[in-house]
Amino acid sequence: MQQLDGIAGALGRDRHDIVNEALTTYVDTYQRQVDQIRQGLKEADAGEFASDADVNRVIARLRRM
Repeated sequence: MQQLDGIAGALGRDRHDIVNEALTTYVDTYQRQVDQIRQGLKEADAGEFASDADVNRVIARLRRM
């Protein structure tokens, strides 16, 4: 891949290092997402939900952005 070679060359690194770093970042990102989803499901199963007031506060804050 020319793009990969270009990145590796620009950084003065081996293309395998770039691929390994990219793969590690990808796996870490999606593992965090899976962990957060599992935690959310655990909380939902325990009946832990945000109150209407909490939701409304978040919505109001986001609208001000």
